[in-house]
Amino acid sequence: MDGKRIGKEENADSEIIIPAALFHDIIVYPKNNQEKFISQQESAILASKILCDIKEFPREKIEKAFNNTALAVDEFGRLENWFVPQEDKEYYIHVDLAQKHDHCAVTMAHVDKWVTMKMSGAYTDAAPYVVVDAVRYWTPTKEKAVDFTEVKNYIISLKQRGFNIKRVTFDRWNSFDMMEQLKAYGMNCETLSVAKRHYEDMSLAITEDRIKGPNIPLLITELLQLRIVGKDKVDHPRTGSKDLADSVCGAIFNAMSMTPKADRVVNVVSDYYDLEKLDEE
Repeated sequence: MDGKRIGKEENADSEIIIPAALFHDIIVYPKNNQEKFISQQESAILASKILCDIKEFPREKIEKAFNNTALAVDEFGRLENWFVPQEDKEYYIHVDLAQKHDHCAVTMAHVDKWVTMKMSGAYTDAAPYVVVDAVRYWTPTKEKAVDFTEVKNYIISLKQRGFNIKRVTFDRWNSFDMMEQLKAYGMNCETLSVAKRHYEDMSLAITEDRIKGPNIPLLITELLQLRIVGKDKVDHPRTGSKDLADSVCGAIFNAMSMTPKADRVVNVVSDYYDLEKLDEE
């Protein structure tokens, strides 16, 4: 079966792959209908139309969350002049280090406000609305590896710009030296291995329209290609990457889990929770 073959080649969970591989046949024809074997193209076209019509299709949510075209970092890695801190905000950074083969990515995020969502006339508990302020990444080449000194200096430049950086987290790979160097600048550094539970928190926030981030094509591509492998691992396709996604996810988790809840809570209506509007439609 193609689903099992794909699962084996991609080291993926067959419980996810197989329903996806069979999806168009299941939704178009009864299980034992022989027509499904001779009308696969028609079936696939209809399946694609149905998927595109689903209101909460992940692509729509991800592109809505990461649609800010005003990027804080220019193409040369310089901070834009308008990019300045808000005095009452706490900022959090996550670094996904890489040097020779993958992208190296640094993301900074903060909780902008605490919001409640209107659901069937009632409001949910207050939850953080997170702004992803800046994502910068480095891509190594055959001739040049990522310069960790440049990465360190970029993080220091954010502090020098005046951002109240409460914590910088790193994945475990090769991070000890940089953490020690940043601690010398008075920055609180720890390790954080981004895992499925961190992605689940980010996914819920995206679904509830509680994330606002930069429109970076590589980041959006990585987020759209993420998959669950086995029971607990979030991974990318064999030819893809998730370095920016991990960096963003880690920064969002830091901001959501470490920012004190504000006294003032804003009531909002999310598309996800606007059930009364859905009923009208």
